Amino acid sequence: MKCSFIGRWSVSFSVFAIILCYSGAHGRCEGDSCPQESRNARASGLLGGTAVQQCSSVKDYPLDGTKLQPVNFEAPVIDLRWAGLNHDYDRYVFAITEPVEPMVGGHVWRSGSYGRIGSWTDVTKQMPDALLPRQGSDGDLTGILDLYFHEDHPEKILFAGPSYNYWITEDFGRTYAKVDTPGRTLGFWHEIKIHPSRPDWILAKVRRSVCEEWDASTNPWCAYDLFLSQDFGKGWTNLTANSNGLIAAFWDFDWGANLHRSERRAFPDETILATVYERADQMKGLTPGWDKDMHFVHSTDFFKSAHTKLAACGNQFELIGHKVFLALPSDCPTDPDGSPQPTEGQAQADSVVLYASADEAQTFEQVCLPVRWLDLGYNLVKTHDGASAFLVVDHDEEDMITKRAPMGNIYAPGYNNTLYSLSMTMNFRRRYITDFGRIEGIPGVYMANQLSSKMLTDPSAMRSLDFEKFIQTKITFNGGGSWQDLAKPQHYRHGVCNQCPSKGDSSACKLHLHGPSSWHDGPGGRPSFYSHENAPGIVMAVGNTGEYLEFAADTMCTWLSRDGGATWEDVAPNAGIYEYGDHGGLLILAPHETEGPTDSLKFSLDQGACWHSIHLQEAIDIQNIRVEPKATSHVFVVHGQACLKTPAHPTCTHTKEGSTPAGKIYVVDLKPIMGSDWRDCGGEDYERWSPPTPDSCLMGRNITMERRRRSSDCFNGKEYERAETSSNPCHCTKVDVECEYGFERHEEECRPIVGLDDARCSVLDKEDYVVSQSKYRLIDGDTCMDLSHIITDTDGKGNLPGGHHGRHPAHGKSASIFLVMLGIAVVLGAIGVWWFKFASDEVKARIEETIAPLMGGLSSAWRLLVEGTMRLKERVTDGYQGHDTYERDAFFQPLASGGGFGLDEEELHEPSPLNGH
Repeated sequence: MKCSFIGRWSVSFSVFAIILCYSGAHGRCEGDSCPQESRNARASGLLGGTAVQQCSSVKDYPLDGTKLQPVNFEAPVIDLRWAGLNHDYDRYVFAITEPVEPMVGGHVWRSGSYGRIGSWTDVTKQMPDALLPRQGSDGDLTGILDLYFHEDHPEKILFAGPSYNYWITEDFGRTYAKVDTPGRTLGFWHEIKIHPSRPDWILAKVRRSVCEEWDASTNPWCAYDLFLSQDFGKGWTNLTANSNGLIAAFWDFDWGANLHRSERRAFPDETILATVYERADQMKGLTPGWDKDMHFVHSTDFFKSAHTKLAACGNQFELIGHKVFLALPSDCPTDPDGSPQPTEGQAQADSVVLYASADEAQTFEQVCLPVRWLDLGYNLVKTHDGASAFLVVDHDEEDMITKRAPMGNIYAPGYNNTLYSLSMTMNFRRRYITDFGRIEGIPGVYMANQLSSKMLTDPSAMRSLDFEKFIQTKITFNGGGSWQDLAKPQHYRHGVCNQCPSKGDSSACKLHLHGPSSWHDGPGGRPSFYSHENAPGIVMAVGNTGEYLEFAADTMCTWLSRDGGATWEDVAPNAGIYEYGDHGGLLILAPHETEGPTDSLKFSLDQGACWHSIHLQEAIDIQNIRVEPKATSHVFVVHGQACLKTPAHPTCTHTKEGSTPAGKIYVVDLKPIMGSDWRDCGGEDYERWSPPTPDSCLMGRNITMERRRRSSDCFNGKEYERAETSSNPCHCTKVDVECEYGFERHEEECRPIVGLDDARCSVLDKEDYVVSQSKYRLIDGDTCMDLSHIITDTDGKGNLPGGHHGRHPAHGKSASIFLVMLGIAVVLGAIGVWWFKFASDEVKARIEETIAPLMGGLSSAWRLLVEGTMRLKERVTDGYQGHDTYERDAFFQPLASGGGFGLDEEELHEPSPLNGH
């Protein structure tokens, strides 16, 4: 299973009353106000169905009665790589196996025929000295750790080992050449990035050789150098030395070209962004913490000439879309623009401030979160379009239980790039892995696991610190604007999957699913919820019904949604491992190794209605199922390890209990397996559908895309191109807005977040953003029509009507009142000048005689007019006084990270996520 969120496991849930946005001739309704539409959709199969989809017949394969033969390896496979993304090259598959003691690295196996049996070769033996033990303490530094290639030129592959050599192929792995690592440093610590448009250019951050000494932890000279290769690893230039003393050491780095993966080029190809120490006496070893002596710089000539300092004190950065996120320690004496920054009373130990730039790092604005706590670490999770990111922040809460709980808050991005709104509290996490991610292919849909607020009142939580028993799964269909529970099915295939109470109140019984933290770091490695952009609407997961997520093996089932998470079906009475192929038209499923050995697989051609069996010659413990990266193929690779042979499992082959079992893979090529049952799809086999229901709106648009009909048992083929997705705009409703900056959702209402610090945020100080009095703002990426009937005072993006920045319209009203008063004063002044300078005594006498009866009333009227006008002015201005006070409070103390600055798993583990995720 190739994951899409956190490394290709989608990380990347609700009562069905979610985001049903109706427009056009049908009007628009939401949730339970659309019962007839929901019934019609279910009846037509467009909803995925709450009733169990009936299966007419299932078959056993192969049809000739034979069984699939395994491929044997010296150890289990931990990663599979296909060469590039092009269909012409995906026949080349590389497998990296687990290290076998005393080796640090594993073997690399190569197939030139889609992984089919008989095509695998241990190419580590072709790499000179890759398996040769070394003398002394480095004797175990053998084998291969990782491999790297450019997607557009996958014929060139660099294999990195733990020792002092790389191996390079330029012909898809037919031949290999040994080269030195950059600076002849240990490859175990290297970080490598290939240029996005120059396939021969490589940057490698390496630990200096002095770090191998015993006192490395206290040696300030133990630091990182950045090396450049322009010939795919054959030769290397030390950029620290290249700087002629202007750079002492590197810390973080990236290619500037990653900011312009389009026709518009932000920087020359030679541009490198980095955080550096400029002087050797400022270096503090490998663990400097957040350090004001480090700076964010860029060079356009590989540091041959003086670099440009983009931000003093810049420590770590990430590039997302055209944005740069930069972390600075809070004791930095200046802002990124160089202006002095007061630090007295604000700097905290290990604290950090996050800034963002939307103009290729030319200017930065402080990222503001509406919280009053310091922060221990945070993740960035990209939005569907890759243009922005959610922040998942691990706060240093004051309450004892929440302080210890493994959780963080999710903050949604805004249009202005700096003001983040609170999307979800108490998001569950394990270490740096957060249970939050995209449902790929369906814009605005995300899933997350949340700790229940009941944890705060349950005494057992404090005594045992057993927070995992309070996990609940949520889903959003509007980009984090609101979250709902996952609706449990109304009918079940497998009775054991219904764990809701049969009697009494079952309203608390929902569906809960394991997330990325379970897969990467949880007990037993439970598979996570998983989606793929090339299989839109399909989501599979392991979990249970009940009040909370369970971890006991006998509580788990495997679940499937075909409408992006709106409705669910149980498809296996155990914890499965799964993968999609044929552009989402083919699903494959098997029991995960935590369920014990298996000698059969299941596959479905009708999105989970019928599951056919494929029989294996010997049983294995299955760890993962993989397909080429685009999920277009009908050839899968199932990998695991030999299982222990017992009377209960006579087809297992491992006989030495306690020893390392052999690695096993099965290559599942559906075309020869199905034989005469194989059929290519035709035009009549496709339908148009809108997720999650025919008339619903996602992110302000009704989306219509093509998929194969559920009743058509045929194959799309690798060359299939999905018909272009179309969309129509929807009228704005409350579904299209989220709580404004400084507000949080309480059921259907947005309320001010209480207890915020009164520090100010620069974007509000400069009056570049207007906080709407409606308490709402438009969700980032939403394109609905006619927002003005929901948000009347701004455009939902922090601008005044007409697109102008500046103060709230209230200031315009008070200014108008002032002008009226000024006009009256001018008229009266002119009359006064005429009266005293130009009017004759005779004229004055006649006028006084005429208006005398009116003077008393006129005097009273004038006094009332002035007093009334002043009261009106006070009412207009003071009416917003509470709002202004709120703006002062809606800021937070500087971000503090005792953990780290990182992207979601997808970025942290690239280019080599373990287990393919």
